[in-house]
Amino acid sequence: MIFKKVLIYFVLLMSLTSYFLGGTKIAVLKELAQPCALLIDNKQLLIKDLINQLHVYSMRTFKYERQLFKLGEGPTEATCLAFVWLSPNYVYLYCNGKNSFFSRDGKFVKEFRTASARTSYIRPVEDKYLIETYKRSRDTGLSFDISIYRYTPEKVMKPEKTLYCWVHPSMVWKGNKKPLTIIKEVRDVCVYGDRIFIGDSQRGLFVQIHDMDGNRLNQVRLESEKIKVPNDYSTEFFKEMKETGKMDLFNNEFYYDQPDYFPAFYRFYIGENKIYFLTYNRIGDNREVIICDWKGNSKRKAYVPWVAFGDFKNCTIWNDKFYWLVDNQDTEEWELHAADVK
Repeated sequence: MIFKKVLIYFVLLMSLTSYFLGGTKIAVLKELAQPCALLIDNKQLLIKDLINQLHVYSMRTFKYERQLFKLGEGPTEATCLAFVWLSPNYVYLYCNGKNSFFSRDGKFVKEFRTASARTSYIRPVEDKYLIETYKRSRDTGLSFDISIYRYTPEKVMKPEKTLYCWVHPSMVWKGNKKPLTIIKEVRDVCVYGDRIFIGDSQRGLFVQIHDMDGNRLNQVRLESEKIKVPNDYSTEFFKEMKETGKMDLFNNEFYYDQPDYFPAFYRFYIGENKIYFLTYNRIGDNREVIICDWKGNSKRKAYVPWVAFGDFKNCTIWNDKFYWLVDNQDTEEWELHAADVK
């Protein structure tokens, strides 16, 4: 009887492990050179590339459709790697004050410039824009806000409503050296359907939800597990610094500042009435995902294959699937893999 129970337990454990480690290669993306970000919706897969700006694939067949945006100073070009966002009708790119709109079938729609000073981020929300700006004060130090702006006929951005604010902790110098932190709190914005989602890892598993006019609808705030940062966490960082010849610069200007605990999450994703928090918790060869609905209910855990956080932009979650890019060293080609998140 005992042997039978142990056998059943072993079979269940093996099936569970197989589920956790599940993942399938679904496409070979031969056009990629140095991918650095992955965006996805039901229509298309977009991959930013350090060499060729932006590749567009069909989400239905994963066939290559086109290269969009090139490095340069002319129309439909950018002098830097652009920020990219998707909406049902447009692909929107932003670089150093240059705003470019393309239809989903690759046709150029419009382009205009906005002031880029004090703006670290800008993206459209219907006929308005979400902008993150910062201010310096002797009393409060460095403060940030995310606000809705409107692009007026006078070709300037005018603020309409502030959605979220926070203060960055003061920098603690050691002698003439300033801190360098490679583990940072996360604040980011996602737009899904007719909702704006603002996440802040410093407040736990936290997301604030607004409608398209900027009105706050509700907040999700879940307790998070405190995960201690191991003492050898910076080993790979310093190895890279030595290999790239930047160690002397680091020693002269910075000191390494490591927190005691990881932030509550590294990144968050939005689905249909779902919030996915990708955490620092590692279970074997898998990473933990905390899932809840838009009201913070129905909390549960799922697991996705381990992807190093250095490559975190080359993965995403969409429609209960975890997608990530794999560099196949044997074939020298990039592959798209997927696993269920349920």
